[in-house]
Amino acid sequence: ILPESIVRDRKQREAARMLGVDASVIRKGVDYRAALETGWKPIITSTHYDNVDWHPMVEWIHSEGSTVDNDHKDMVEVSITNNETGEVTIENHPRRYPDDKRRALLVKFKASQTFETMQRSLQEKEKDKRLKRATRTVEHNNHNTHSMGEDEFDELVDKEMKVLQVKWRQEEATRRATKKVMDLNEERRDPTPAEIEEELERVPNYPELTVSYSKFSSSFCKCITANRRCLVNKVG
Repeated sequence: ILPESIVRDRKQREAARMLGVDASVIRKGVDYRAALETGWKPIITSTHYDNVDWHPMVEWIHSEGSTVDNDHKDMVEVSITNNETGEVTIENHPRRYPDDKRRALLVKFKASQTFETMQRSLQEKEKDKRLKRATRTVEHNNHNTHSMGEDEFDELVDKEMKVLQVKWRQEEATRRATKKVMDLNEERRDPTPAEIEEELERVPNYPELTVSYSKFSSSFCKCITANRRCLVNKVG
């Protein structure tokens, strides 16, 4: 609601008194107004530390999950978002068609080497996260870590990592048991200790990569048409 000229007209403090805010707030509002009038700008945020890198799956779909359509060699305009910078670029991709139905391709992808590599990457990130957390805990609980030997410090970190592993497995077992109870019963109730213990036997030490059909399907590039005869927008 603030005009961009309010600072230039020296009415900044008057507006601040009317709105009951500090004059600096008015200045920030004017700056935001000016930024909006120049158009949309991408806001770069940090990705979550354990975010899965889905780029290998997209590459698999482009290579092993689809084939270049040699019957229709049109180029398709595709917008690509850089996961690290948030920058959106436009690329021209050759038109392709999927080698099978998407659900069948999802099954093939889960049996591929690419899926196994992504699974290992996810586990390595979880290990790194636990190591950093365990190290911080040991340093917080022991103020004389600077006088410890390296072996003694590493032993304390290893013990803390085992504690974190037990805690994560217990939480994951509780989550799975709760979901199972909700799926089987109309009335919501907490899982029993026996039900949690049953799930605990099947919980791994680290998270497992989960790829839903919706996630897999949404990763298909615009250049991959439903079939060879499907019409697409031509570039130019």
